[in-house]
Amino acid sequence: MIEIKKNELDKLKIIGKGCCSTIYRISEGEILKMYDKQTRNDLRLVKKEFEISRVCSELGILTDRAIDLYECEGVYGASYEYVSGNTMLDAINCGENISEMIQELALIGHKIHSISADATRFPDATSVFDDILRFIKGWVSAAEYEHIKELIAVIPRCPRLVHGDFHPGNVIVSNDRFVLIDIGGAGFGHPVFDLISMYRLMRKSSDAGDKAGIYTKIYDNYLECYFDKSKLLKVGNALTEILEILYYISILPDVTAFFPDRDACTPEIIEYVDIMIGKIMGIGVEEFKELFRKTDELFFCEACSSST
Repeated sequence: MIEIKKNELDKLKIIGKGCCSTIYRISEGEILKMYDKQTRNDLRLVKKEFEISRVCSELGILTDRAIDLYECEGVYGASYEYVSGNTMLDAINCGENISEMIQELALIGHKIHSISADATRFPDATSVFDDILRFIKGWVSAAEYEHIKELIAVIPRCPRLVHGDFHPGNVIVSNDRFVLIDIGGAGFGHPVFDLISMYRLMRKSSDAGDKAGIYTKIYDNYLECYFDKSKLLKVGNALTEILEILYYISILPDVTAFFPDRDACTPEIIEYVDIMIGKIMGIGVEEFKELFRKTDELFFCEACSSST
C-alpha cells in the first residue's frame, strides 16, 4: 500500500466524483480513486473491489487495470489505469449510431456472462439485496418485508460472472476499444442482475423526461442484440415483468437509506414509497417463479436455468 500525504493529494487534479469517491489524475496513464471517509472508507471493501478488478483483467475482460492501493491519513483508495475517451452513453448522446454501439455492448455482456464464477473469487451478486433489506426495514410491515425477501430468493442461482452495474455509462470508447470500467462490484449470479441496471437506466431517464426516447432505444436495442429475437418474442412480457419488480425493489433504498424514519418524512415521499411497495406486493411468489421459468430459455447459458 502506498501512503500519500494530504498536501500531495490536494495538488492532484480532480477529474470526477461519484456518490462514494473522488477521482484524481496521478499521471498520464493512471488515476486514483479515493473513497469518501464518511460513506465508503472501509479497507476491506476497498481491497475487495481492487482484487475483483484484478481478477477480471486476468480473465480476459478489457477493463481499467488495477495498479496499487493507497492510504491518505486514514482514508483509503486504489489506483487504476487511465483510459482516455468518452463513455458509450456520452458517445450515443453526441450522435454515434445507437445500433452499432449497443451491438458492442451486447458482445461485452455475452463475454462477461459466459465466464464461470463462484464464491472462491467473487461475492454472491444477491448480496446487494442484503443492504436493500436492511434499508427498507423501517419502512415496511413484517409481512411486506418477508414477501420482498421471498421474491428476492426466487432469483435463480447461477455460477456466471455479472458486472453489477452494467450499462453504456460504464463503457469507455477509446479509439477502437470498448473498455468496461467500474467492475470492482462484480460478482457471480444470474445475468438478470445486469439487465436490472439497463432497465433502471431506461426507467429513471424516461421518468426524468427522455424526450428523444434515446434511453428507451438503448434498452430496446440491447434486448434485441443480447437475446435471440424469436425466443424474446416467445416469452412475451415475462422478462419485463421480472425487471419491473426487481427495479422497484432496487430503487427503494434511494429514499429509505436517506430517510430511515418514515414518520419524519413528508406525505409526498411516503406516498412515493408506498406506491412502489404496492407494485411489489402485487405479485405473488409463485407467480414470480413462473415468470422466471418462462424466461429460462432466453439466457444462453444452461447453468442460468431456474431450478425453482
